[in-house]
Amino acid sequence: MKRIRILHTADIHLDSSFSTLGVNARAGAELRAAQRRVFDSILERARDWPADMVLIAGDLFDAGEPCDATVAFVMEALERLAPIPVFIAPGDHDPYSTYSPYALALWPGNVTIFKPGGWQRWEHPVHPLVIHGIGCDGVNTSGEWFHELHVDTDDRVHIALAHGAERTHQPPYDDSFAPFDAADIAQDNLSYVALGHFHDPVDATGDATSVMRYPGTPQGRNFLEQGDRSFLELVIEHNGVGKPTVQATAISCADIVFERCVCRISADQGAPAILDDLLARMSGDASHRAVQVQATGTTLPPAYEVIEALRAEARPHFGYIEIIDALEPMLNPPPLSTQHTCLSKLNKAMAERIADASDKDEAAFEAYARDLVVKACRSLMLPTHDAAEPLS
Repeated sequence: MKRIRILHTADIHLDSSFSTLGVNARAGAELRAAQRRVFDSILERARDWPADMVLIAGDLFDAGEPCDATVAFVMEALERLAPIPVFIAPGDHDPYSTYSPYALALWPGNVTIFKPGGWQRWEHPVHPLVIHGIGCDGVNTSGEWFHELHVDTDDRVHIALAHGAERTHQPPYDDSFAPFDAADIAQDNLSYVALGHFHDPVDATGDATSVMRYPGTPQGRNFLEQGDRSFLELVIEHNGVGKPTVQATAISCADIVFERCVCRISADQGAPAILDDLLARMSGDASHRAVQVQATGTTLPPAYEVIEALRAEARPHFGYIEIIDALEPMLNPPPLSTQHTCLSKLNKAMAERIADASDKDEAAFEAYARDLVVKACRSLMLPTHDAAEPLS
């Protein structure tokens, strides 16, 4: 009985800008550092397990021409992994092109880069194993290459490595780059298809004769990629007779976990109490959490001050935090409700405008205006806003 241990990962997206999160330079740098730590931890696991090989199914980098420092980091890390062989199939974000590091850099001897244009094969010098791989070129997005692979009928274990979207298992938020059907590539003598492109773990095997898996991105990059992430450890056993058995195990590895939550705020809560409630709900170290908090409920006006105070209080505790103001404006807050003054009458009039607003955005704007008026009438300092800056 031959036992082959393989580590399969994909979609690491090193050098991501995180621009969609709107983070500042410090937060962006920390999130990129988290990606590197995850990559290092995956390779460390490959050494300790130990893996017989590592498969990277595309989008190792977030762009076709990553910065030199990131390329150097990857090459040094892979060189330290030697003599364990590493196989890379460039993806749609980091295609194999004239100016990509895949074409220009001198990669360590234990690394094999699969080029676009046709399937290539690598035969293991010890194990009865053949790796078939193909890279993306950034131009051809048809996925036609998935039905061009033909595997020998012999007593060896055959594995394919590629990047593309299997149609019947495509998540709603992943694009359909290089679409294919499992039947396009499945073959009786193809034991495993190591895939990349989907950012959530997906078992795309279905009715196919070959096991097909997406490990998902090992480090989330936004709030669509919530929860812990993973890579795959494969154990393939084959005695030379019949079909090999493939066992795939997901191994958790995210350094910073993205999650969404709803935080209900009561009128008498201040920012420290709200933060205490929020931290109590975290399942792990908050400094390794990127959290999107939807603040609901009602609070004493001005509501925006509660949100800003919570942001300031929470930032030092989290890897990244984003707070969405979904508070309902308190139409007649005490003590104005019990007064008979010009200010209480003005508040009542503006409360009617809030109640009559046609949508939530208009109501929020009217509530913000009301809060500013109340502060001005009390001779309190008002916030300053650029005329083009959206109010939130």
